[in-house]
Amino acid sequence: MSNTRYETVLNRSYQELADYYNTAIVPARVRRPKYKSSAETSVRFAETWIIAALRDMKFFSLQEVKEAIAEKWMS
Repeated sequence: MSNTRYETVLNRSYQELADYYNTAIVPARVRRPKYKSSAETSVRFAETWIIAALRDMKFFSLQEVKEAIAEKWMS
């Protein structure tokens, strides 16, 4: 089975990973990075939000950072 314009065939391991984490895989279009800038903008927005919210805090482990981000995200 091969990829078509309307249906993408994913690697079995990649599909299992997506199923495990209950996520959707939406591959980018080939040779047309039309959505790349909007994805990068979303990442930049999230990064700025996280850094701004936690800029005055000090962390001594990655676990502390994860907990602080989760706490900010849920509030």
